[in-house]
Amino acid sequence: MEKPQNKYELEALINYCVNREINRPKTNIITAMKYIVVLELATLLITYLVAKILVFVGFSYNFTSLHFIISVLLLLMFYKRFSILFIELYQHYASEEKRRKCTLKPTCSEYSIMVLNKYGMVKAFKKIYIRLFITCSGIYGIDKP
Repeated sequence: MEKPQNKYELEALINYCVNREINRPKTNIITAMKYIVVLELATLLITYLVAKILVFVGFSYNFTSLHFIISVLLLLMFYKRFSILFIELYQHYASEEKRRKCTLKPTCSEYSIMVLNKYGMVKAFKKIYIRLFITCSGIYGIDKP
């Protein structure tokens, strides 16, 4: 994390944090629910098709287990989109007072989206954890992914 080098940089950073424009994504709870329903319907359809193929080739299976495995595989494929969706829901619904408490540039939620887009799941969640629970300590600074 870069700390301001002098009084002017610190003042500029504080001004940025206090007066920055609060971005409210268009994502809302209805959009999120639609996304989840579509993913679940896709999971059921894929599970049904795989079950038909398994019966055709003569394998026995447990539908519940098959559905669970396919659900997990689809969630792993779309983990980044789900994570970003939840961050955007936070950005949409969190109060302005809560969102202005972040003393870092970019904000923690903006940083999280950047890291998810830049790194893989494990590295991104590690960086987000460090940012939220270690770096974000009320000290003004710039922390780029």
